Amino acid sequence: MLRHYEKFKIISIIIVILFIINFSLTVSIISSISDMKTPEISLDFEIVDISDTALILSCNLIVTNHNNLPINLHNFKIKSRTNYQNDIGTIIIPDTTLLARETKNITTITSFQINKDPLNNLYNTITGSVKSTLLGFIPSNLPISITVNTKPSTFIDAIILPQISTRINSYNLSNQGLIIDGILEIENTNDIGFLLDNLTITLTDENDNILGEIQIQPINIANNSLISQPITANISYQVFNKGKLIIHLNGNAGIIIAGYEASIPFHTTTTITIPNLESFLIQTGDIKISLSADFDFTLTGVDLQTSILINNPTEIPLSAYNLTLQIYRMFSSNSTLIAEDNRLFHSLPPKTETTIYSNFTISYLNLLPDISKGRTIWFEIQLKGDFTIANTTQRIPISINGMISPNVFGMD
Repeated sequence: MLRHYEKFKIISIIIVILFIINFSLTVSIISSISDMKTPEISLDFEIVDISDTALILSCNLIVTNHNNLPINLHNFKIKSRTNYQNDIGTIIIPDTTLLARETKNITTITSFQINKDPLNNLYNTITGSVKSTLLGFIPSNLPISITVNTKPSTFIDAIILPQISTRINSYNLSNQGLIIDGILEIENTNDIGFLLDNLTITLTDENDNILGEIQIQPINIANNSLISQPITANISYQVFNKGKLIIHLNGNAGIIIAGYEASIPFHTTTTITIPNLESFLIQTGDIKISLSADFDFTLTGVDLQTSILINNPTEIPLSAYNLTLQIYRMFSSNSTLIAEDNRLFHSLPPKTETTIYSNFTISYLNLLPDISKGRTIWFEIQLKGDFTIANTTQRIPISINGMISPNVFGMD
């Protein structure tokens, strides 16, 4: 009987201990469930593709379960809205289970249609519920509602502006100035088209002095395409004083991203070297200069009438500067200047022959034999000066010589 009582006592103690353990475990579980925390959630977007009608995004939802119990994400949705609270897309997140202390990345691909609302911010609201069930009969349900503000400027930053380069094909002189013909080459490597408008080319020197300006009509460039746009500029002759010409192109690149219209300003700069004036005059035709002289013997000396004929075949008004006509008596060992006439300036109209006259009187004393210098070989008429275009500082030196036999003056 005593043994039976002791056995009963032991069983009773075991039952009490199990009850205490079960009660403690139940209290602990209930406490864990009551203290269950909302999972940590972060949202990240990456661009998959961009077109003018749709914005394809990869949505990466990062969820961390800080609880000691597994949880189930149920009926999770991400609804995106614009500033004006217009819905632009809803992302459905599949139901997912997270173990205790587990972090999961849940990635989905979605397409957004932004329409014409301002794209300053995107408001992404995450809704759903977090469920946890232990032993099949202790449920817990936490509703979730989180708003994540996304700056969509990163979407626009992913757009590569069209590459624009300037190429000069030719330079031509006219009676108005220097005509520059070139091409704007525009390459668009994006999957969306652009409208380039408010296009202005400003031509300056290295000190930002404006030499000319060109207004260009708006240009449409399709996606993944290359186009060429001819340009022509007429600049004053003063450009020859500068040496370098800087081409500034300013404008706006208009785009449509998933229905949203945006305008991105851009600026490009190209520096070119202007060829010198001489190369232009050579291209436009030969400037011919001829020199002739008539003699008349008088009582006081020999009157020499010279005529300088300059043919300007170009359409450019030229000027002759610092014209000097000199006559030298050439001896066997050296030479002596015996007459000179200076003409500081003379205009040379385009497509015209211009004659410049000069008169000299050579004293007979300058024609007498000079034993110390030897025999007179020649008399040389020498013309020197510069050609230039009005309002430029560049000079093209000219020089022409004519020889007169001493026999003309009765000298052997």
